[in-house]
Order: sequence, then C-alpha cells, then structure tokens
Amino acid sequence: MTAKGEFQGFPKEMFEFFMAISFNNNTEFFEENRKLYEQKVKAPLYALARDLTPMALHVDPEMEVRPSKVVSRLRRDTRFSANKLPYRDHMWLSWRPAGRPKSQCFGLYLEIGLEGLSYGVGWYDADPRRAKAIRRLLRQQKERFLPIATDPALAQAFQLHASWYKRLQAPEDLPEALLPYYRAKGFYLEHAEPLDKRHLQADFLREVEANLLRLKAIYGFFRDLSLEGIDEEIW
Repeated sequence: MTAKGEFQGFPKEMFEFFMAISFNNNTEFFEENRKLYEQKVKAPLYALARDLTPMALHVDPEMEVRPSKVVSRLRRDTRFSANKLPYRDHMWLSWRPAGRPKSQCFGLYLEIGLEGLSYGVGWYDADPRRAKAIRRLLRQQKERFLPIATDPALAQAFQLHASWYKRLQAPEDLPEALLPYYRAKGFYLEHAEPLDKRHLQADFLREVEANLLRLKAIYGFFRDLSLEGIDEEIW
C-alpha cells in the first residue's frame, strides 16, 4: 500500500508559523498571516490526509476520511478548555468511524508540532466506565487479545501509555501480558519522534503508513467496545 503522492513533506514555514503563533496568540496576528497558514500549514495537512486515506480505509472501511473532518482546526474551542489562548501551536489528524462521536471512539491519530511527530491509537477522553468495559472485554476474549498484545511488531513501533489502578485485582487466569491493559484507567499506544530533516520530505510517510497499519488488529478489537450494562459491573 502506497500513498498517492500529494504530500511533499512538512514545509519549514509550518514550524515557523507554529513558533510565531505561540508568541503572538491573537486574532490580529492570525488574520495578518492567514495566507501563510492556508498555504504552508492547512494545505500540506490536507494533502497528508488524502495520502493516508488508503491506510485509514484498510484499517476500517467505515472510517471518516474527508480531510475537513480528519484535520484538526487551529483555533481552540476555549469554552471547554482550561487553556484560553485562541490558537494552538500544533495540529493533528484523527480518524474514527463516520458518524460516531469522538468521545466514543478508539481512533487513530497523527500529531505534528514544534515538539515533534507522534501517531498512534487511543480514546479521545477518559470515561471511568470505559475502564470497566475494557476489563469485561478482556475477561471474555482474553484468548483473542493475547496474540495482539504480544505482537512484536506492535511493541517495536509503539509504546503503551496509561495510568493504572494500583490495587485492582486481576483474575488469576488472565495472562500476564494483558495485565497492563486490564489495570489501565485509560490507555493509548503511541510512536513519537523528534523533528529532523526527514520530515521535510515525503519519504518518511511510508514508515508512518506501515506503522499505522500495524494497529489494525488492536483497533478492530476495541472498535466496538460497548458500555451497555457497565454500571452494573462489580469489577
């Protein structure tokens, strides 16, 4: 599977814009530099979204792939954010099944900013009920999840990030490899790397695409995680 070739790498001007907006985080500065944003930030990210569409649809044929839905907005919704600055100094792409609220989705993402490039899979919020639902699913389908959790290709490309319940007791028959997932309050798998000259060219995208495709199995396992009846769960 190869990308279409619209994306030609992240322009240097993208990072210059992110740096500038972090120091001049106001509407006046943005409007004065809107053309730069449109050409050197938004356009390359839309091209990236289009080139990664085959990957996203291979992971899930029902994935939302329209660039306007995949690429984040630069302007922050300050109504629901502790950070009241109007603009972000980074952006991201996110893929989830079309028509589903973000909060309910175990989705793929790719983020780019001054601190580097990161991508992976995870949930968009921390719902305490979801941890119970994960534990229920793992108890019911531990044999199915074990080869996914122990896949060396997954461990090679991604790191598990989570906060854990320290005193939670796991079933005695639960394989040790599943314990980090079972005890997690929430988790995501991420590959992160600092920016370098590779990211100014398009070739690195092949590695990104290949790594995101490695997430297909774990994405499929948690894609339809149900919270139905979870309030009655005692675990």
